[in-house]
Amino acid sequence: MCVPCHTSHIPKKSSNPLWHPKLKNTSYTLYSSTTMKAVVSQPSPESKICLSCHDGTTALNSFGGKPGSERIKAAARIGTDLSKDHPISFRYDSNLAKQDRGLYDPSVKTVPALGGKTITKAMLIHDNMECSSCHDVHGGRATAKTAGNLLLINNDGSALCLTCHNK
Repeated sequence: MCVPCHTSHIPKKSSNPLWHPKLKNTSYTLYSSTTMKAVVSQPSPESKICLSCHDGTTALNSFGGKPGSERIKAAARIGTDLSKDHPISFRYDSNLAKQDRGLYDPSVKTVPALGGKTITKAMLIHDNMECSSCHDVHGGRATAKTAGNLLLINNDGSALCLTCHNK
């Protein structure tokens, strides 16, 4: 169950020994918008670990160097076109919030459902918005019961979205 994302037998020199080191170099069509101030880049390793299955290019039972044949369900398959999904792998910091008045300052705004930590401390990965900024694959980070799709915060009334978006 853990092996598709984690591996225990890689060299200790790795900066993150629990993440699977052999992620495919897939190119994605990125989200863009004329109003977006953030600079979006190809997904980082932190999001590629999710996309490696959710883009449909890697089989769920593909580990140990074997190709596998079992794909993620179609309803959970995003594909390689990320242009219609929430952007990922971009820096979300105070500077971005100053440029884009529609975002809260992540170093100041606290998240009650996540123990009152700031957005930066509770949700961001190295100050970046990644898949795991909103999704909690392990199901243990939030203090409140979350909704489907392994959401970090229940999205009733757009609560998850309004954590960062000042609307």
